[in-house]
Amino acid sequence: MHLNKRSGKLAVLGLDGMSREILLYGVEKGYMPTLKRLIDKGMVLRDMDCIPPVTLPSWTSIMTGVNPGKHGIFDFFKYRVVSENKWVAELVTANELEHPRIHETIGLLNGKTRMFLLNIIPGYPLIPVRNAEILQIGFFAPKILSSPPSLLNEYSDYIEAVNTVKFHKTIECEALDKGRELLEVYHGIIEKALRKNYDFYWFATPFPDSLLHKCQIAAKKLSMLNKIYSEIDKIIKDIISATGNIVIVSDHGFKYYRGRIYVNRILYEESFITKPLTSKESGSVDTADKSRDTKMFHVKGTLYKIASSELLRPFSRALLRITRKLFSKLGYNLELEYETGIDFTRSKAFIPADKATAPPRFYIVLNDKSPETINKLKMALRKYNITVKHPQEVFEGPYVNRAPGLVIIPGPDDDKVIVSGTIYSKKISNRGIASHARYGIFGAYFEDNMFNLDLLPNPVPNTIPAPIALLFLGYPISHLTDHIGLLEKIAGSVRTVNVVGRWRMYKKLYSLRTRMLKQ
Repeated sequence: MHLNKRSGKLAVLGLDGMSREILLYGVEKGYMPTLKRLIDKGMVLRDMDCIPPVTLPSWTSIMTGVNPGKHGIFDFFKYRVVSENKWVAELVTANELEHPRIHETIGLLNGKTRMFLLNIIPGYPLIPVRNAEILQIGFFAPKILSSPPSLLNEYSDYIEAVNTVKFHKTIECEALDKGRELLEVYHGIIEKALRKNYDFYWFATPFPDSLLHKCQIAAKKLSMLNKIYSEIDKIIKDIISATGNIVIVSDHGFKYYRGRIYVNRILYEESFITKPLTSKESGSVDTADKSRDTKMFHVKGTLYKIASSELLRPFSRALLRITRKLFSKLGYNLELEYETGIDFTRSKAFIPADKATAPPRFYIVLNDKSPETINKLKMALRKYNITVKHPQEVFEGPYVNRAPGLVIIPGPDDDKVIVSGTIYSKKISNRGIASHARYGIFGAYFEDNMFNLDLLPNPVPNTIPAPIALLFLGYPISHLTDHIGLLEKIAGSVRTVNVVGRWRMYKKLYSLRTRMLKQ
């Protein structure tokens, strides 16, 4: 089913972790003249609301047009209980995807649109789609993949370059130079794809997220990203020259926080977390797949308490910086894994720590789901300006029950980041950190002003980009698409179609074919 195909081409540029504030800094400082011209010509820029502000679920919402309750992906991981207090976190894959993405929707509708996609999310397994060429060089795929396989040969020079660029977290921020090299490789791939006769392009890049995680001070001193801004602007210039139309999106924002709030410590003091009888029984989450470039160092809870004391903290940090630098020179990324001090089985509520520092996690697992416990938990966290909600209050759809637990709702003006931590952490630390922020970015420029984008609210939901792309290309949108009323305001008449049944059948046939080929 293919309706009223327009003659224009469209490119979606994904900038992982980009916020409107970060992007506009590059414009205001003169690093992005092309983007400034587009804004002067009427390009619409909005914040984009991303809950949770996590790569896999947010990008999936962007690519499908539906929230996690409808597409089924809520986090990076799904958890498998190995034993009473030992969990394994397995990366979510496309096998868990319950709703087709932009290119899959077009393929299921037998569309004639020729498509090139760089990095779809989730990126593994790579499900082939008619008229779509897909190159997957990042975003948590276990290796570089393509569909069709011959695409690997066509882009072999760039793939080789990607494999040679390695950068790690160091205090000196060498990652900025290495990151610029990698962004230039991405630019080369994009440039080559734009020279071919595709109708729709999807280019997702890991910038600026990958850089800001490894050089956190750059989130505070944005001028350090000047060369990154310049390279992104060149990509935008090439896209506009080739297509005339562009949508810019990100899965979350990034900001420098003045401190941290460790939720597990709060839950421990409020008696929601039970400590195991011995440290050997401390609950832990291990990742099923670890990078060969990463070396883990286990830190006992008692050692962490001593090393993080007021007296020894400066020495501990200096020692860690020196050690990380040495490991970086050897080609490794050093990560610490902490003893959680949490009994996963007997605790009423906790955030599953993954043993690596204290990453942001936006779900609280409940072993005790009684209304009394939930109300007490909400009140306890409210004292620290932390809002939590039932998944049904945040998402809608048949897969809401897949949500790992209560949803932590980050505030746009939070000055302290919410992290998991352990029972040995402080409740509140004034140590600054760069991390994910709730609002990503939505930007759109169309040559013929076919949409009334000025009617978009600020922020816009992160389910808006996919249906806008489909409508531009002349296709109906999924009948499950979120915010259809808003789309009708900006696009006029909107046609819908049920593609979910076809998607389920297509996934089953692909899975069956894959199993048969392995035999």
